[in-house]
Amino acid sequence: LDPISAAFISALIIPSINFGIRAKKLCASCEDFEAERFNLAAGETVDNSFNDYCSSGAGAGAGAGAGAGAGAGAYGNNATVSGLVIFPLTNSSDDTIGIPTGPMKGAVWMHGSQSTTFKNIPSEFVWGDEAILSTALLAFPTIFAGTVTILPDFLGYGESHSFYKSYLIRRAYQTSTMPLWFKAKELVRTETNCTSELVDFVTVNGYSEGGYAALAVAASMANSGVQVIGAYAGAGPYRLSSSMLLEGASK
Repeated sequence: LDPISAAFISALIIPSINFGIRAKKLCASCEDFEAERFNLAAGETVDNSFNDYCSSGAGAGAGAGAGAGAGAGAYGNNATVSGLVIFPLTNSSDDTIGIPTGPMKGAVWMHGSQSTTFKNIPSEFVWGDEAILSTALLAFPTIFAGTVTILPDFLGYGESHSFYKSYLIRRAYQTSTMPLWFKAKELVRTETNCTSELVDFVTVNGYSEGGYAALAVAASMANSGVQVIGAYAGAGPYRLSSSMLLEGASK
């Protein structure tokens, strides 16, 4: 960063810092949570939207009724998806540093378009990678305010590199993000011996391709019972109709 940009960012971010942070790579799969979200033994759908973005199709239609995706597997269901999760840290009464006790809200930040499979993605973030630095900087206010913040890599990137990249495929953004949300909730519980909880309140944010992805993930969050406090999407390609393509080509 140049000195002027650094000074501007410092003035914007430093006053909002209330917590320290710990970042770690996060990996999960739809398969990790299929038994939890869909009760195969009872033939009941615990999470109706799970069939749409995460179902393997094996048993999803038996008792799931006409739910979206029932009986048909979601592409990437068996992928190990990756991303970056950032936990807030605070001093406890015994002077140890750890995740704050009690309920914490979540935030999800979706990155912009990226052509490389491993470089400049959230889980491989290093200072100086300008392609992902802008997303990380935008996320800092929510990070330092004490939210559990998740930055997905998207399907086809990072650990899911063997799968097709998910450019503007609504369901693929959901498939590559929702398992990370469930995994983050699990990690908060286990790492704090159940003294902390990532509660079902979230803001979803994104710009460019990430703007489209943010709206897709906000929909799956809401359908899964998570209260979406806000969905902030900027400069995204939202109107993906043939008329849009034709109008664009004629200008």
